[in-house]
Amino acid sequence: MAPQAFANSRDEFEMEHGREPGGYEFFDRTHKTKDGVYPENTNTQELIDMAKSKIDASVASSSSSKPRIEVEDEVFNELMYDKDNSNQKPVGYGFGVKRSDVMGVKFARHKKETANLIMRLSSSVSDLLTAVQSGRVSPETLAATNSALRTITAQ
Repeated sequence: MAPQAFANSRDEFEMEHGREPGGYEFFDRTHKTKDGVYPENTNTQELIDMAKSKIDASVASSSSSKPRIEVEDEVFNELMYDKDNSNQKPVGYGFGVKRSDVMGVKFARHKKETANLIMRLSSSVSDLLTAVQSGRVSPETLAATNSALRTITAQ
């Protein structure tokens, strides 16, 4: 899966569940076939089973009130990466995939947000130019354009 596909998959999960996926959930989602099963001749099912077992054991023995998603992320990251973080390639994701591609790439969302901001700014500038041409620039028009500009520059 390419970084863009990872970002799209992450966005789809967030739209379905109202939150970002944890590492365990994301790996599970991106490694199933369209039929909802893991590919044969891979260790995917073994890795998922090992992660699930460790997660369940950690949740059962935890005395803290840490949310399950945090426990899942800790356990899954422990399985996916070297303890010293020297291996930036996540286990099971294939060649060319970097840790940043899997854990936190928000390219698609960022692209949508940027497009929305540009549309808002474009609309505000268009309204401002129309008001200037007609000689009726109102404080509201100036404020809306200023707000759109500030939003863009804050990004």
